[in-house]
Amino acid sequence: MTTWLDEAAREGLDALGSRAAEAEIVALGVSCRSARELSTMADEMLRYLVEHHGFRALALEGDDVAGALLDAHVRTGEGDPRQILAESRPFLRTEEVLDAVRWVRSFNERHPGDPVRVVHPARPPELPGDRAGIERMLADGISRWHEENPAKIVYWGGIAHTAPDDIPTLGKLLRERYAYLSVGLTFHHGEPSAWMPAPPPDFLEATLDTAALDTFLLDLRDAPAAWAHAPARTRLVGPAYDPAEDGHHLDGTPAGWFDLVRHTRRVTPGEFFRLSCRSAPVPSVGRMTEGVTMTEFEVRAQDGRLHFTRHYPHEVARVWRALTDNAELSAWTPWRMRVDTVPGGALSVAFGRGKASKGEVVAVEPGRRVVWRCYGELLDWSLAEHDGGCLLSLDTTMADPGHVTHSAAGFHISLDNLALVLDGQPVVKATSPPKEPRFPELVRHYATTLR
Repeated sequence: MTTWLDEAAREGLDALGSRAAEAEIVALGVSCRSARELSTMADEMLRYLVEHHGFRALALEGDDVAGALLDAHVRTGEGDPRQILAESRPFLRTEEVLDAVRWVRSFNERHPGDPVRVVHPARPPELPGDRAGIERMLADGISRWHEENPAKIVYWGGIAHTAPDDIPTLGKLLRERYAYLSVGLTFHHGEPSAWMPAPPPDFLEATLDTAALDTFLLDLRDAPAAWAHAPARTRLVGPAYDPAEDGHHLDGTPAGWFDLVRHTRRVTPGEFFRLSCRSAPVPSVGRMTEGVTMTEFEVRAQDGRLHFTRHYPHEVARVWRALTDNAELSAWTPWRMRVDTVPGGALSVAFGRGKASKGEVVAVEPGRRVVWRCYGELLDWSLAEHDGGCLLSLDTTMADPGHVTHSAAGFHISLDNLALVLDGQPVVKATSPPKEPRFPELVRHYATTLR
């Protein structure tokens, strides 16, 4: 297999050109949207397909509102692309995506009679409640655009959607409708957010890493059938990732997922837009935040870090118990928790009835401070006597710096729930923060105030 890989692996994009010549849609499916190298490879392939093979539409998966605004920008120059992306989904808020958008605009300025468009629906559809419905919504959106704008499309999204699967995914649905080319962008190891070690040997990436080249393009048409059609796994890396589990992956076969693979050995973090250091006044959303003042609850963000300060009218010892007792932690945090609060102690967190992810207790100052590591992030909790009660501070690093506003909303809800626990009141929480009724409004609030 290694011999074939070394013979078939190519540094250039000629193999993409030969396959894309007859394609109506080329899907660039990345295994991790926060990895710099995967984004720059996708950008390079987009430019190649536009300049050399007549592709005239870009579908940026994940934000229909941003898509409409970006389409206006690349056609007319209207609007600030950085600002549009800064208010979009977290994984689009990177310099790498911005570079791609700016290049499309410059191409259109050079070719005013033959522009590249950004795909978007006439109006954003309602999000279905199930995975199959979401996949069909994505595919139908592309089909409607293609019917009205019959241009060849580059679809830039995640492997979970672009790789044909039995669900059926967007990739499977589009393959049934069009000449569809699936390109997987993969990596072996690195630190796009949390550190991700070498994958287990049954993963596609483990085999690709045996090639001599660090970065290459591979056409799977001529791959040995015993490998191309053999059961395997490939990574799917989202905002929360537990490297000890490698729990996010796709099962299938290499040839079933991809027509071509562009692989790189090691990845690094994408360059997310920097958040200025700014305090966010707390909105009145739900009964717990009503009337809260800045001195009682303050949130600051800078460069992918969050700092919360909140005052509780309770003794420090009482708040410490809520930070270390498993039953109370499971009541006010979004997780089902088990933690051994000693240095190096085990930590386990799970959403609802989901599979537990493992972490650890990094540091402890009994009664005053505890630091957890979980989901690739550090959560540093500290307590101090203040104004007859307890001042709680939380400093946390973001595994995905583009996810700051969503994390701020989630922690906001948890700190409200902590107040209920301390007051001896019942807590009714959803299975995950995004399902909390207050979550969407809090996300909008922090997206505005934490810029």
